[in-house]
Amino acid sequence: YDQAIKILGNELNNFPTSRCALSLLGYCYYHMQDFMNAAQIYAQLVQACPDNDEYKVYHIQTLLKSGNYEEASQVCTTVENSEYTERVMLLQAAIAYEQDEVQ
Repeated sequence: YDQAIKILGNELNNFPTSRCALSLLGYCYYHMQDFMNAAQIYAQLVQACPDNDEYKVYHIQTLLKSGNYEEASQVCTTVENSEYTERVMLLQAAIAYEQDEVQ
């Protein structure tokens, strides 16, 4: 993943809103368990592709993994596609659990 991150970083210098490069870079950071960087990349990807709810779900997952629960909860409210309703509900439950809000 390290070499891919270097290559994708260079690609983003030339094409800062490249959907492919952002998606792959977020994936690499996520699988390296660098959730802070993954969250930043997925935030950029959501900004570049605001109608893609799948990217929003990935952003929520990385925010959750990085411990940024408040922002993760906020992003949950932006997912509109009913195809992701169950995943978002599970993520919201995980966020609540991590914050000890589950009773």
